[in-house]
Amino acid sequence: MKVIRHLPLVLLAALLLLGGCIKEERRGYEEGSKEGHGDIGLQRFTDIGGDFELIDQNNKPFKLSSLKGKAVILFFGYLTCPDVCPTTLMELKQLREDLGRDAERMQVLFVSVDPERDTPEKLKDYLTNFDPAFLGLTGTPEVIAKVAQQYKVAYSRREQRSSMGYTVDHSAASYLVDTKGELRYIFAFKTKIPFMVKGVKKVLEYPEA
Repeated sequence: MKVIRHLPLVLLAALLLLGGCIKEERRGYEEGSKEGHGDIGLQRFTDIGGDFELIDQNNKPFKLSSLKGKAVILFFGYLTCPDVCPTTLMELKQLREDLGRDAERMQVLFVSVDPERDTPEKLKDYLTNFDPAFLGLTGTPEVIAKVAQQYKVAYSRREQRSSMGYTVDHSAASYLVDTKGELRYIFAFKTKIPFMVKGVKKVLEYPEA
């Protein structure tokens, strides 16, 4: 699966049309994130993020705003993703373990970019294998596209001549949302877990930071 890095949608669309090599935009990332050391400088985004409503893995309406008071890690992926998604979910499982008691004040959300195949029931079964506390979200293709646009997430269906039918190229970042529902940081794929722990703890301990 091809990983699409976080880019402005207009630029991303142009690169896709040109078939160009997509590079990672540095905005929202810290140089120390790959190494897992150094302080984390939280960001304030005026053009990315916001509340949304989807269907959760229990087939019930879900709003991001229902989690106010908790830190949130938001990730966009799909269940038959062969690499990025399972890797990220394993890392988020480790993140929860490393948070200790603070894990109770943090929620991982997995938003499917393949609503055609990822039913609520399948999301629940799949995510439980990683951590029963993870919550899967889906919706109509139109609603998923709207939420993805809010978070500047790119994804595109890629047809395959295999039993899989198709794969989905998608952004690989994870989004840190604070206790007020505001996006505060974008973690690049494979960011070191200790650095992510610092980010979650910071939004929990210093909500005004």
